[in-house]
Amino acid sequence: MGAVTEPPPHLSLPERALLRAVVAHAGQRRKESAAPYVVHPTDVMKRVAHFGIRDDELLAAAALHDVVEDTEVTLDELRGEFGPRVAELVDRLSHDPERDGSKQRYLETIAAGPVDVLVVKLADRASNVDDYLMASPHYAPVYAAKATVIYRAILDRAAELESRLGPHIAGALAREARRLSAL
Repeated sequence: MGAVTEPPPHLSLPERALLRAVVAHAGQRRKESAAPYVVHPTDVMKRVAHFGIRDDELLAAAALHDVVEDTEVTLDELRGEFGPRVAELVDRLSHDPERDGSKQRYLETIAAGPVDVLVVKLADRASNVDDYLMASPHYAPVYAAKATVIYRAILDRAAELESRLGPHIAGALAREARRLSAL
């Protein structure tokens, strides 16, 4: 899929990213609920903001986190439209079996990687788990358990998170990690 028409100039970076996600995921549906797919990246971006994150590039990456993995959009297109940091974050959030190996190895890499990527992955996993709680409650705990390495990383890296993001955000991340761990 090529670049979209130039968005209105008054839109913020996260709003432009969300618009791009809407276009990129057009016609796709969520497996869990059959809702339009764009509900998920919108939810992930909202969750990152709800944690207290105000970094526009990180919010944009949250909205775009699945576009390279699940659509025809390329990292080069994202780099041109949103800059190198957003493209790098999306790249780190995209599971590439050739690069990352198994899904578990991919989650381990994220758990040990940059805090920004870890924050988006926690929001992504929380969104998916909550979808499963609504659509397939019996499977939600099974799905949640597959990412314990992410929750453990949030809790184990609490001091780093507090230093980098502040106590309010670190606390919100820890609460979410504990909630998901308890399922």
